Amino acid sequence: MDGLIFDGDANFRNIFESIKSAGSRERWMEVALAARRGNAMARVVLAASFASALVSPCGSLPFFVHLWGGESGTGKTVALMLAASVWGSPEMGRYIQTFNSTLVGREKLAAFLNHLPLMVDELQLARDSRGRLMFDVYALAEGVGRTRGTKTGGIDRTPTWANCILTTGETPITNAGSGAGAVNRVIEIECKSGEKIIEDGHTVSNALKKNHGFAGKEFVQKLYQGDNVQSAASLYHKYFKELSDNDTTEKQAMAAAVIVAADQLVTEWIFHDGRSLTVEEISRFLASRAAVSSGERGYRYMCDWVTQNANRLRPGVEQGEVYGVLDDRGEWAYVIGSVFRRAAEDAGFSSTALLSWLRERGLIQTRGRNNTRGKRVNGVLTECVVMRLSQEQEPDDFEEI
Repeated sequence: MDGLIFDGDANFRNIFESIKSAGSRERWMEVALAARRGNAMARVVLAASFASALVSPCGSLPFFVHLWGGESGTGKTVALMLAASVWGSPEMGRYIQTFNSTLVGREKLAAFLNHLPLMVDELQLARDSRGRLMFDVYALAEGVGRTRGTKTGGIDRTPTWANCILTTGETPITNAGSGAGAVNRVIEIECKSGEKIIEDGHTVSNALKKNHGFAGKEFVQKLYQGDNVQSAASLYHKYFKELSDNDTTEKQAMAAAVIVAADQLVTEWIFHDGRSLTVEEISRFLASRAAVSSGERGYRYMCDWVTQNANRLRPGVEQGEVYGVLDDRGEWAYVIGSVFRRAAEDAGFSSTALLSWLRERGLIQTRGRNNTRGKRVNGVLTECVVMRLSQEQEPDDFEEI
């Protein structure tokens, strides 16, 4: 940071020294304006970087924006570099981090940045030997770290932060088994080669490495002039109300509202191009209420699981494990209780919570307080979860296989 001397944790020296201006403000503006003209995805990512500074003053919550796609050349990393260049050097290992730290380290880094965005590239590197992501979305989105003891027997200061976390990866950061709390805090943007988020990535990345660090400083200085904080908060609440009336959740609406509010402010204060994001444009990236609900996702997953394992859900299976039976009309699946629970848990769902959700909505047949019913499977009386299969209307071009 310009004019400041670093006197803190040595692990954060690189990121501290990266937060400064360099090169030409005019050249950076050329690159940023071109990206804003390109597509809404680039505007969302750029606006999210500025929005990080609004999270606390607007009373919002930390949130993720995750760029994902398995194809190379889509511009994910360059888009992250553009977001980083708002505040400082977008070089890898400088402002942008790669996955090489523990949860404790990431909490401390988020707390060090405090209101500035945390950026992590290539999250697919953060997977264990079973392919599971070693990145706790919910823990970082909470904005409060764990209280931990010190070596001398005292209690370390609890880290806190209120910012945006921008990440990239080859796959979504959430999956079918992710808890609703995690899904709720993430805006996922799929990047495809047919619709690059940033065009001419090589030229853009070279320009950003040489020219950066102007806009973030200007934005914060303007924000704390006069009653601009109150104006920003009013914009945030206006957009939050509009977004809450759509088919999305409260926390998705909070994240989107702070992004749209930030983009309107930077359009007025910095870019002057009249291209501020609209509620309609950002809504296409938000998860619906059903997509966020862990119960809804669990039910859909188990319906798909029944379809995939239909050969083990019929009488007279001679080889392999028997999972249960289907009724003659294909409306109900009788899945052996232990098999159902194992399938749900393996996918990352709480079988107890899922069964409770299904029971409340009449999607399973119950017996008294039990969530199972007796059914003869290959002649043996067995406790089964009796689940109604989804009967959503098929599209006209649906083809049976």
